[in-house]
Amino acid sequence: MSKSIKNCFYKKLTFESLLKSHDRAKKNKTNRYELLKFSVDIETNIVGIMNSLKNGSYRLGKYLQYMNLKKELLSVYLIEIE
Repeated sequence: MSKSIKNCFYKKLTFESLLKSHDRAKKNKTNRYELLKFSVDIETNIVGIMNSLKNGSYRLGKYLQYMNLKKELLSVYLIEIE
């Protein structure tokens, strides 16, 4: 029987790990309005995302679909920053 690991999500949910995720996500997207708006107050935004993940109130943003140059349909979830 396999061993289950419980409660490891919240141990890895740190400011540093979310900041590292943000750095990976922003590659080649430096001039997008949403990214610039998020980066203006990045500490507050990351702490807000971390708190909403911990208390279960985090919701995904709008669902965006577009075609790339190879005519493949891509689907992306967006984070809405208010």
